[in-house]
Amino acid sequence: MGSSDNSIEVEAPTRVVSIKINEEIVYKLDKYAKILGFRNRSELMRTMIDLFLTTMEELATDPASLKDGVYVSVSMKTPTGLTSQREVFINPKTSLFNPVMLISSTSIHT
Repeated sequence: MGSSDNSIEVEAPTRVVSIKINEEIVYKLDKYAKILGFRNRSELMRTMIDLFLTTMEELATDPASLKDGVYVSVSMKTPTGLTSQREVFINPKTSLFNPVMLISSTSIHT
């Protein structure tokens, strides 16, 4: 519950938001949510969205710097040393339909 300063943690209200994604992605989300110990795909998605938004908020301290897009790198590493990294450039000027462009993709097996 609260900490030693007698504060009470209150959860923000939530809202159901629907998105359309293909069945293969739904299958993969469920698969990796289970492997990683999430209760369900929604928990996994909330975690990933929170990571993205927290990072964007840090960058948004200078909103002008976002107008030309952002580079996004995702790097994952297992305890056994297997790593994978992807980098994309998200540019609102590139395309109205898909502003994401893959820059690099690497996988390292140790």
